[in-house]
Amino acid sequence: MSMSHAVAVFVEGTGIDPDVVSSAVSKNLETSDALDVVHFESRRAGLTAVVAQLDDEGIGLLDHVAAALSKKLGQPAWSLSSMTGTAQWMSVTAFASDGTEAWHDETRDEVTPKERSAMRQALGETRGVEPSDWPYWRMMAEFTARPARDLIGLGLSPALDLEAPEWQTIATTRLEGRTPPATPLRAIFSDHQLRLLAQADEDQALRDERVRLAHAQRDADAAAVMNRALQLGEPRVVQLPSSLLTKAERLATKYAVERAWVLQAATARSTPWKFPATALAVCPAKGLEATTLVVSKSLAKALEQSSLQAAGGKAATFDELVRVALSVGLDELTEDLRDDEKKRKRLAKKKPVAP
Repeated sequence: MSMSHAVAVFVEGTGIDPDVVSSAVSKNLETSDALDVVHFESRRAGLTAVVAQLDDEGIGLLDHVAAALSKKLGQPAWSLSSMTGTAQWMSVTAFASDGTEAWHDETRDEVTPKERSAMRQALGETRGVEPSDWPYWRMMAEFTARPARDLIGLGLSPALDLEAPEWQTIATTRLEGRTPPATPLRAIFSDHQLRLLAQADEDQALRDERVRLAHAQRDADAAAVMNRALQLGEPRVVQLPSSLLTKAERLATKYAVERAWVLQAATARSTPWKFPATALAVCPAKGLEATTLVVSKSLAKALEQSSLQAAGGKAATFDELVRVALSVGLDELTEDLRDDEKKRKRLAKKKPVAP
């Protein structure tokens, strides 16, 4: 399934002048391609939404629009970015009534019971609040009406589908690609100036190539930090809990890697000889899915030599041992990837050597 991307701004209240919304969009949003930005409102929820469906990722695309609207209307606004499909992710940035950023939050790997309980109480609802939807519900909890229901179709594709009768379309602002037409150089420069420009372009091309090579080396260094070179082994079909696969999918989406790599990297970080006796009890086999997993020879040997026992004193099966290895390894991999991301960001800030 392909990914669906969308961005939106939410403001409390309805009846907002369409010209105010259109002006905020036109003055604060530039795109290279044509884009329709739709002004919706829901009288039932008491909310106004400004939405754009995107072909590609556009995280934070409407942040400046949200800031402009909050300042113009003198009330808070929330900018939401959402992606759904093979995985689900979203972020929300809240703006105060003066247009300054109030807070920012993203999809989480997990939510503590205390946080979940507080959010349910704030929303006045009893159903689960998923970590992937956390920023959405945090936004909902700040609305005066505090809608305790899903208003945008969480986890569905398209990422934001505000349909009637809940939402009514008020107006659409059409943005064309803002690449200005090129002015012929001969209309600006003399022949002598054009020759100088040609020489400058040639010199610049040499400088650009040196910079490109420096960037390539920097990117290679950053890729090395991720340490994606893992020991290969035989692909085996194992039964894995859906909860672990969901966690692996979130990591894959967050760091733009394949889920298969996440699973292999996680199991590679496990130490089966250190599994506690209670390891299987805290890794229940629920919602099992057949999954192809590349198990390195060293890990397969370590698992076969494990003395971990299942219920009734029976030796744990290979699939059970892999579940424990993955459960332990995913926690370690999450920490490693977080540290690696910090290293990659530091590398990205390093300027290439001047040509």
